[in-house]
Amino acid sequence: MKILVNPFDLIGRGGSDMAAGVLFLVVYSVLVLLVLLSARRILGFGAREKRKVIGRVVRRYSLPEHREWQGKAYVKIPEKQMLEIDVAGQHLHYAPVQWKYDRVKDGDAIDVLIQTDRLDQEVRICDVGPF
Repeated sequence: MKILVNPFDLIGRGGSDMAAGVLFLVVYSVLVLLVLLSARRILGFGAREKRKVIGRVVRRYSLPEHREWQGKAYVKIPEKQMLEIDVAGQHLHYAPVQWKYDRVKDGDAIDVLIQTDRLDQEVRICDVGPF
């Protein structure tokens, strides 16, 4: 009795085995794609040091409470306080904890802890000052 199934063997048999083989081939392909995308993300940000730069708060805004579809149901998302920060010419959005949000206002220069992806130079905000 074979526990592991080769999709190409099933496709070669024909009939209803062919449908099962195609289904297994699609599932295996999706799993391989997910593993490759996860590995790319880990290679991009993994073991990259975080560096402190000066950013400027462009605006403070609030995302109102809303519902969004997640999985099999609508989920209520609470209100979030957001900052739009200009870091090296890029406008990045970050949701800090409430006490950090209350300490800044539009136009302030703040310390920002960022991490840069080594593959496509994407910048990610890890935290905002004070640290």
